[in-house]
Amino acid sequence: MKRLTRSTLFLLAATLMAYPAFAQFGNIPKPAELVRVTATTPPLAAGGHARATVRLHVRETWHINANPAASEESIPTTVTVKGDAAVTAGAAAYPAPHVVKLPIDDRPMKVWDGETAIEVPITVAAGTASGRHTLAGELRFQACNDQLCLPPATIPFELMVVVGTGGASAAARLAAPPAGTPVGGDSAKIPAAEGTARAPGAFSTAPPPGGAAAAVPPTPLAGLLNRGGWLAFLTLFFIGLALNLTPCVYPMLGVTVSIFGARRAAPPLQVIGSALLYVLGMATMYSALGVTAALTGSLFGGWLANPL
Repeated sequence: MKRLTRSTLFLLAATLMAYPAFAQFGNIPKPAELVRVTATTPPLAAGGHARATVRLHVRETWHINANPAASEESIPTTVTVKGDAAVTAGAAAYPAPHVVKLPIDDRPMKVWDGETAIEVPITVAAGTASGRHTLAGELRFQACNDQLCLPPATIPFELMVVVGTGGASAAARLAAPPAGTPVGGDSAKIPAAEGTARAPGAFSTAPPPGGAAAAVPPTPLAGLLNRGGWLAFLTLFFIGLALNLTPCVYPMLGVTVSIFGARRAAPPLQVIGSALLYVLGMATMYSALGVTAALTGSLFGGWLANPL
């Protein structure tokens, strides 16, 4: 009984330690929330060329690796734009980085934070007819904060190039997209606004304006887990119990029970105690591994900096 009591106390202690770790790392932003992309280009005439500006708005307290990165293990941020038959895009020109020292790495890191502008050369072929050309672009980056690094992510965006045969003034008249034009890499629509003007060739991956409905409504379970607290912890506990009904675990229940049930010669209390020790042993092992992973977030963040 003393061994059983000690195992139970250790399991409770591990659970209490795991709760603050869950609360700390449970709400990691999505890639589109970490970096917003706004791509603009000035109006162009046929045969002309200019530089498009891709602005990255990095979420506060986060940063992304610069290009080039500080080391081979760090994944640099890249911006690529695919042209079409009439409009071509060149290699991106990246700005100077910020050099910072973070707890997750002993070496200085080259990063971008806040707002960063990346330029992409755009060339329009001679004889191109007036109109809009929508080019597909991709932003690939790895976001980190002071405690961990996330796996690399890719965000699609769009760059609209407006071509006018009458020069910039003619192209500017074609620049404003109609209401309902898709924005960035999602299906959000640009609402028509009275008394407002849109910058020529501007596309953004920013969320819809205030008051717009979310693309995916939050579920009651997601809202409960985001609020945290013991109720969220107990919900996760019962979800874990429900996992015993999955095809990988449920067929083994009979095998596991038969191991202890076959010991008919042993006293019932001994059989029950052995079964409890078996369960507590697994729970203790998984809890210890979870607590170790949570408390060493910086170590795992360093490993994630090099997914290969």
